[in-house]
Amino acid sequence: MKRKWWMWIVLMLVTGWLLIPGMARAEKIQGQKQIMVVDDVFQFIPGTWGDYTVVDKKKKESYHFVMSILNNERFQGKECSWMQIKIDLKGKPSVVTKVLMEKTPKGPGEAMKAIVQIAGFDPFTVPEKYLKGGEAQVTPSEKYEIVRKLRKKKVIYKGREVSLWQVQTATKEGKKATVWVAENVPPLGVFKVDLPEYGMYLNDWGIGARNEITGTPMNFYLWIAKVIGSAFSKGLAEGKK
Repeated sequence: MKRKWWMWIVLMLVTGWLLIPGMARAEKIQGQKQIMVVDDVFQFIPGTWGDYTVVDKKKKESYHFVMSILNNERFQGKECSWMQIKIDLKGKPSVVTKVLMEKTPKGPGEAMKAIVQIAGFDPFTVPEKYLKGGEAQVTPSEKYEIVRKLRKKKVIYKGREVSLWQVQTATKEGKKATVWVAENVPPLGVFKVDLPEYGMYLNDWGIGARNEITGTPMNFYLWIAKVIGSAFSKGLAEGKK
């Protein structure tokens, strides 16, 4: 009985994060984790995917993600593409986030629509207010641009030749990072990031990406009500045993 009630309390807290203002952006919608995007090498090639491990050296934790490009779609007069990110964090359910992103010459632009699915639950659509501006919570990423190419080399990785550039990058806010990028590793084009506080390492890449959202997406607020109601009912049923 205690275990079931604990699960219910956890679910209340998880869904509550979605409504509490001022909390860390990546913690409001479960499974949203920081990803480095180098605009200059990002490619919207349908079907491509990249598999990465990210290490937060400060928190001493790591997570695994797969980013893929699904299909193109024209939305509100803009050329867009459905981008999908699956996050796996040890001890937590997998989370798939599917986002319709504006395509720009520099890489991903504005998020137009989004669907999230936590393993074991129905998918839900993300309200527009959580896609843009100060309340944006979906697929948080630090966007960098290449400011200088340092050196080039070729390596054999996973049985394939990869042409690498070591580059200096910077955000609009002036944050800098030296990373290894590769144009023949779409969609992200990032090969290795190894900073004092953060690491992002390519595991594999390829083609044949598929949509991993299953079921019909629910309205966000109905989803919260359903999750809480289901957990509450199970808790009551368990308490009667």
